[in-house]
Amino acid sequence: MTKRAVTYARVSYDDRDNEGRNLDSQLEMCRDYAAKQGYTIVAELAEDDRGASGADLDLPQLSRVLDMAKGNEFDVFIIRELDRLARDIVKQMIVERDLKKAGVAIEYVLYQFPPGPTGDLSRHMMAAIAEYQRQDAIVKTARGRRNMVKEGNVNVAARPPYGYKVGEEVFPNGKVRRRWLEVHEAEARIVRMVYDWYTIGENGDGPLTINGVARRLQEMGVITPSESNPLKGRNKKKDSAEWNREIVHRMFLIM
Repeated sequence: MTKRAVTYARVSYDDRDNEGRNLDSQLEMCRDYAAKQGYTIVAELAEDDRGASGADLDLPQLSRVLDMAKGNEFDVFIIRELDRLARDIVKQMIVERDLKKAGVAIEYVLYQFPPGPTGDLSRHMMAAIAEYQRQDAIVKTARGRRNMVKEGNVNVAARPPYGYKVGEEVFPNGKVRRRWLEVHEAEARIVRMVYDWYTIGENGDGPLTINGVARRLQEMGVITPSESNPLKGRNKKKDSAEWNREIVHRMFLIM
């Protein structure tokens, strides 16, 4: 009887500079592997969740995999490599346990783990190394940000607060020497107007609510922060081309 397979690919924020791990290439390799093994692919699932991490268990497509396994909808789970499933040994063991309990085998395209304790040890060691690399990257990033602030730079992450822009002083080689915030006058006018709406009101009708402010900005056709300065290489789920309560609330936090 031909085995039924589900292929799975995932990219996360960690992969923002690694084009070799894009979803299409992962799925293509899984597809080729399944063909060589004589499996029938019943589903191809892709997870593009760059706001999550390899340690996150609450991923929609991975949850779907586990649901399908419980429903006996497939026999083999194919994934390109171990860190596409997990960069956390605990997550790896949880997913493997649940799939094994449902009678599903996990097969990796780039690695062949022998059955039994030796294969289990190899998988767990690789997951532990992946977890170490992830934590090491987090520590180095945090250290770099602290050093940047100590040197007098601002840390604005993906983009500066609404109403500001980043000023830079650079070395002759193009490397940034210092960064600071400057008032972005066009946006600052909007911030002042919003403050007046919220505290005084408009046309003598009394103060506006946050939702009222959002509606008024939308009616005026004011460009949202995500339109004027879109995020690059980041999860865009929270970005919006329309003003809403959350966007206005974030503006109040920096007033």
